[in-house]
Amino acid sequence: MCTGRSSSTRPLRSDYDRAETIEETAELVTQLGGTGIPVAVDHLDPAHVSALAERIRNDYGHIDVLVNDIWGGELLKGGPAQWNTPIWEHDLDDGLRILRLAIDTHLITPHHLLPAPDRPAGRPTRRGDRRNRRLQRLAIGSRCSTTWRRSP
Repeated sequence: MCTGRSSSTRPLRSDYDRAETIEETAELVTQLGGTGIPVAVDHLDPAHVSALAERIRNDYGHIDVLVNDIWGGELLKGGPAQWNTPIWEHDLDDGLRILRLAIDTHLITPHHLLPAPDRPAGRPTRRGDRRNRRLQRLAIGSRCSTTWRRSP
């Protein structure tokens, strides 16, 4: 599943107003031999993520791989010229938005998507940092917020 806000069929938009969409990413997955399923989800909205979790559990049972690589703060944080700016000179709303993107999404998503009573033995693993880029690209493509794979 390819999830995110950048969709051609839903009114959700990413903070970047990305040109590419989750539908395009799902199509790439399918072209590479997988089954790409686009699902418009705002990972800051617990109700959206809870509905996604319910859909996955009903349709597939559980998640095997969760790539939780949500960010979106690059435009808000500014470039190197702004990095040494005193905190009181920064826009407070932008700073709070960065915190929500960086922290809330990484708590909301696994909270709803990882619990599964039928999970095979072992520990769920969540990797959502730069070390995970290769896995993310191998799993489904670099434009997805969350990916999962159903066991064969």
